[in-house]
Amino acid sequence: MIEITKNKGPFVRDMPPEEAWELYDIRACLEALAAELAAKNRTENDLNLLAQCLENMDRAIDRGDEAAIFEYAVNFHRIVAAMSGSQNLVEMLKGVWGQIVLFRRKFSRLGLGEPGNIEEKRVLSAIRDRKAEEAAALMRAHVLGGKEGLMRHAQEHAATSGRKAAANGRK
Repeated sequence: MIEITKNKGPFVRDMPPEEAWELYDIRACLEALAAELAAKNRTENDLNLLAQCLENMDRAIDRGDEAAIFEYAVNFHRIVAAMSGSQNLVEMLKGVWGQIVLFRRKFSRLGLGEPGNIEEKRVLSAIRDRKAEEAAALMRAHVLGGKEGLMRHAQEHAATSGRKAAANGRK
């Protein structure tokens, strides 16, 4: 994630959009597997952790606290991954999440799926009911919905930047 250039020093590398979209596809598959395994392996304590995370997210949404909303969303995904019981899967996801952050950091707002935490609540419900295939499908759709929103935002950002550059060139 850090590149060192001779005579310039270290810097956080820039991630092209195509690489980010590929990572989202990989993330969707890995997180779907995590949700499937979580539904099979879940404990009451796990369910309580997820429910508490979503309750905290609800309060952050009510306050309009975007930083907290993002933090709880990230925690939700981490908890589901941990619930999978697969340390290898958790480590793979950490790598993918770390790389995606490079791309998301470019934008002031994030391309999220449905407003609030409706999708997360559906995932929790499927995990609670031990509906492994449904949990996997919902998680995949949730992650890919985030990808779609981020893609739209990236395209809007590129169009806006292009118009600003063109306007500056005319001055």
